[in-house]
Amino acid sequence: MRKSEMNEDQLNFRVVIVELMKNHGWVDLTENNWFDEDLWADREICMELSMKNSKLLFEFSFEDGITDLSVEKDVYEGVGIYFKDTDPHALAEYLVKHSEDFGLSNYKKGINKLIAHFPEAYYFDEDRKLEYKLKPFEE
Repeated sequence: MRKSEMNEDQLNFRVVIVELMKNHGWVDLTENNWFDEDLWADREICMELSMKNSKLLFEFSFEDGITDLSVEKDVYEGVGIYFKDTDPHALAEYLVKHSEDFGLSNYKKGINKLIAHFPEAYYFDEDRKLEYKLKPFEE
């Protein structure tokens, strides 16, 4: 979606989430710059938090109402989940308060706590063909 296609409420909502995350060390990704220049972006909010041995990626699409969250060790290794029917602002607030729960050594426990608060969590199989409801990891 382009910035010019969004209504005032959506734009204000986006600013609140982006500023909240920036105030807690998250940084904009390229898609945010595209959006700000009124170029088309499939995710209108794209934020990243780099930690010691991993990073968190937060992406939200106003068009489909889905929030993506990735915990990554590097580009090819990590966990990707997405949330349906979940308030992205509440999710962002949770993440800035509990980001330390998503390091490489403890991310499974962090995800278990996260999905206890936000149960509409899903993931795809490796071929991105089948969708599964995320269940807690065994600890």
